[in-house]
Amino acid sequence: MKPIKTSIFILIVLFLLSALSFVFPKDGLKIKNIGTLRFASFEEVFSLKKTHYADISAIINSAELKVDTTTLLSIDTTSIATDSLLANVQKSDSSENLANSIIIDSNIKIHNIEYPENANDILYGFFKNLSSAQKSKEPVRILHYGDSQIEGDRISSYIRYKLQKQFGGTGIGFLPAFQIYNYSVSMKQTASDNWKRFTVLDKAKAGIENKKFGIMSLFSRFNDLNSNDSTVHEAWLKFEKSKSTYNTNRKFVKCKMYYGFNNSPLIAELYQGENLKNVKTIMSSDKLEQIIWDLDNNFDDVTIKFSGKDSPNFYGFSFEDNNGILVDNFALRGSSGLEFTKNDLQFQKDMSSKLNTGLIILQYGINIVTGNSKDYSYYENWYYNQIKTVQKIYPNAAIIVIGVSDMSRKVEEVYESYPTIEQIRDAQKNAAFKAKCGFWDLYQAMGGQNSMPSWVNHQPTLAAKDYTHFSYEGAKKVAEMFYNSLIFDYNQFVKRKSS
Repeated sequence: MKPIKTSIFILIVLFLLSALSFVFPKDGLKIKNIGTLRFASFEEVFSLKKTHYADISAIINSAELKVDTTTLLSIDTTSIATDSLLANVQKSDSSENLANSIIIDSNIKIHNIEYPENANDILYGFFKNLSSAQKSKEPVRILHYGDSQIEGDRISSYIRYKLQKQFGGTGIGFLPAFQIYNYSVSMKQTASDNWKRFTVLDKAKAGIENKKFGIMSLFSRFNDLNSNDSTVHEAWLKFEKSKSTYNTNRKFVKCKMYYGFNNSPLIAELYQGENLKNVKTIMSSDKLEQIIWDLDNNFDDVTIKFSGKDSPNFYGFSFEDNNGILVDNFALRGSSGLEFTKNDLQFQKDMSSKLNTGLIILQYGINIVTGNSKDYSYYENWYYNQIKTVQKIYPNAAIIVIGVSDMSRKVEEVYESYPTIEQIRDAQKNAAFKAKCGFWDLYQAMGGQNSMPSWVNHQPTLAAKDYTHFSYEGAKKVAEMFYNSLIFDYNQFVKRKSS
């Protein structure tokens, strides 16, 4: 074939392919057992399409905020402070990622907690409790609710450590009877193999008739539900202090056990090390009960052995101090934060009344992101209803909603933020403001659009290869950023109180 004919043939083929590309489905044509057939776009062919990963260096290199209550008392965000350490305090609106941020010196950037209009004092009641936590008769609790993003006590553990260092208290707070994903950084848990866990997410599957799951949205048992056999069952739980956790997590002087709804009595024996410390007879009950054990902090592990014909529902074990601060980690894998209304409201109130709760943190969203809805007003309404339910359960507690984090999907050879994230973030913020709650925008705090790949590729890595979950190092960074924002507002509260 002559060169001119070859050139004409190639041009005709290219023209036909180009014409076909305009009518071909944008997302490609799925072919069973083969894959997806798609045309490259004009931008891709000529390398015009660029995906830029967020620059997170300023975020990652940001220093830890000093938290003693005199450090920030001279800060006035309406005028530049004269203190040399704080000389560069300013509101910054220079970019989308820095909007709603405060820069302290050149090494500290704080992404603000946002508040509804004319409601900047939402956290003042909690801050008042913080300032007197060491003198309180029981710990001031912060309940950190979330999905798998906070599993393993990631994020929560660092917030707990920093607050306990500043405001006193020790202990890890609430734990379920046993962990089905046992990789917590703060406490090693083991158990006999006859334990079963039931969550509000499993309600229909498990055939559970009532909705009494408690404030953790789960309970555990060592025999079947509604069992009528006369067999004496034996079971045990072991809680062992982690050697790699923060030192405040390793200290506690009390163990509180929440249980109920057992048809017959049973015996509970508490051991520290090999030493039997206490024996209790647990009578049959049709309501929520509580046992408090005093502990010797010299031992590294606590074992509780049970023997009886029927297991109670165990709603949680709390390891704590007599006062100070506690941060409870309530992670529920697969949750979208829409389960509070599926749980018995009065029972949650009964359990919450036994706690001195000052703050609720709600951190959800990653289980909504992969949907393809065009409008998330439905989610905003659902989430608002959940927040209002939480306010009924904890009427004296302030609430901060932490917005969804960035998540990435693979598009061709690069990872890009899911297109739904900002809509979901906005729905969460709107719901929070409508309910008169604070909002902390994690998506923007971590760098905004296409920031997750930067966290994954950072050395050491700050997020997993699923481009969804933070690593322990990344979780600590998120916790540090949130803590800096919280303690900054606390110091502003102290300043106004003293002026």
